[in-house]
Parts: sequence; structure tokens; C-alpha cells
Amino acid sequence: MAEVWIRLLAVAAIGVVAVGVAHQIRSRSTIKPRAWKTTTMSPGVYLFTSSSCADCVTAKTALTDGLGVGGFTEIAWETASDTFSKLGVDAVPSTLIVDDARRATLYPGHPERALEALSP
Repeated sequence: MAEVWIRLLAVAAIGVVAVGVAHQIRSRSTIKPRAWKTTTMSPGVYLFTSSSCADCVTAKTALTDGLGVGGFTEIAWETASDTFSKLGVDAVPSTLIVDDARRATLYPGHPERALEALSP
């Protein structure tokens, strides 16, 4: 009987370790921001999304909390795939910040780093 409990504890421990490793991998973004000298996009903040992206809802909420409802423009793959291609957006969610000089920086993944870049 003790052997069964040891096996169950071992399986549980492996599960906990696997969840912890997955969380660590997911929480750190290995994709670095990409900067362009100029773009034709108007100054502002843009969130690139897709209807099949589960994390896009969380990203939209984070930007809404940080910038307000009208603080960014959402660009969906389903309606603007040409914009994705033109800018080289290959992951959703991604946040693009365009400054007044029309220099742009793309932040793939959740918008925390983009929001940090916008804060004074």
C-alpha cells in the first residue's frame, strides 16, 4: 500500500514541476521588441489580435486598464492581414507603438513591456 502512495506522490511532484516550468517559460518573453526608423502608421498604440488568440483578450484588457478604452487601436488579422504582412507582425498579441516622429517599436506578446515603455 505504501508503494502506491509513493507513486502517487511522485506523479504529483512531477506534475507540479511541469506546471512550474511551463509558467516560467510562458512568463518570460524571449522575443525582443523590434524597432523601425519610420513607418506610415499614424502615431499611437496598436494592438494586433486574432479571433483564435486566447491571450488577446487578456492583452486587450491590460491595454484598456493602462491606457483607457480609446487609448489604442485594435487591428485584427481577419480584417487587416495585409497590415500584418506589411509590418511583419508574426505573433499575436503584439503591440506597436508609433511616436510623433513615426518611429515604431513592435512588442510581441503581452503588452506589459509596451506599457512600461509608454510610462514616463
